[in-house]
Amino acid sequence: MFGWREVFVGTDAESFERVKRRLSENQIVYRIRIRDDGLRLSMNNLGGRQGAALSRGMGPRNVFYSVYVRKENEEYAREAIRGGCGTA
Repeated sequence: MFGWREVFVGTDAESFERVKRRLSENQIVYRIRIRDDGLRLSMNNLGGRQGAALSRGMGPRNVFYSVYVRKENEEYAREAIRGGCGTA
């Protein structure tokens, strides 16, 4: 995302919600991205033809949460996430 900086990435939903709450409390505009690696693209060779199907992986599932803020708000956002600024 051009002009946006990643200020949080993790797999813990509670931490993700805490970061969003602190940014909102400090009126910092943010964007989120959630990526689930449990959804996989399976490519199969079907009699000379290529076939593709989406499937859920059988192993452990990882969900990655990312939070981005505008470049000019990066330091302020990092301070808010740490518990500074206007947060209690």
